[in-house]
Amino acid sequence: VLYFGGRQAIALTITPGDFVAFISYLGILTWPMMALGWVTNLIQRGRASLDRLNRILQVQPEIASLPEAMQADKIKGGIHFKDVSFSYKDSVSPALSKINIDLPPGKILGIVGPPGSGKTTLLSLIPRLYDVSAGQLLLDKNNVKSIQVGELRSLISYVPQEPFLFAGTVKENITLGSNSFNQAELDRASSRALLYKTVQSFPHGFDTVTGEKGVILSGGQKQRIALARAFLRNTPILILDDPISQVDLETGSEIIKSIMTMAGSRTIIIVSHRLSAVRFADQIITLDKGSVVESGTHDRLMETNQYYSKTFRLQEIEEELDAT
Repeated sequence: VLYFGGRQAIALTITPGDFVAFISYLGILTWPMMALGWVTNLIQRGRASLDRLNRILQVQPEIASLPEAMQADKIKGGIHFKDVSFSYKDSVSPALSKINIDLPPGKILGIVGPPGSGKTTLLSLIPRLYDVSAGQLLLDKNNVKSIQVGELRSLISYVPQEPFLFAGTVKENITLGSNSFNQAELDRASSRALLYKTVQSFPHGFDTVTGEKGVILSGGQKQRIALARAFLRNTPILILDDPISQVDLETGSEIIKSIMTMAGSRTIIIVSHRLSAVRFADQIITLDKGSVVESGTHDRLMETNQYYSKTFRLQEIEEELDAT
């Protein structure tokens, strides 16, 4: 530009003023043109991201409410498995086979068994994370498929094996899913989960930011936040999947005592590898390879010489050794 423009200015084809003006305009246009290219690239990247999001948002859920599904305002919390079987897609053998359980409202059911026996799968059927492959699953006298999915899940507080925390405050993580609460209820739920004193030791108490996925917290603290969240919701059904696996024996024992105080007002299902967590349950079942192989109270199962009694005695010895 300088070479050809300079020659034309010398040859008086253009005036020196035209040449200077052209160079000035060129400088003025440089940055806007670069910005235009950057914005165009940004738009293209944004469009690609939006397309991916739209594909996700347009996916229809496999579990959906039936058109004739009913409200669930009169459910008391009785849970009944009637010859329930379940198989995962592309699985050769069933994950659960011919499960029969009758749990009246307000009672406590303990579920134990070796890893991979189907305990978590069984729990997942109650809030319809999966649908049964055969048989019937009833709440009170209602098939879970006859209840609106949102209504069904509003009846259940579910603490999974691996609790998930959002990048918010302790308070925000505990109150997630609770439509209304006051500070007294928050304190009570935290105390039941043996979390209150721990939270008070944090720099900002309940307003302490947990970080992404609760990165600043220990595994036991995250588990107790998940428990406090479930306790605060005060739903008629409480499902606990190995709720004390990441806390010490003393803390776990106190948490179980808190859970037992809710018996009568809530139907509770506890899955635990620590058998002391279920010893006071009204009914205990042992799962093995997807089938119920033992069923009864703690005292009754201790009279047998099967999985429950053997494992319980072994864990008692281990706990005594840890205490010494």
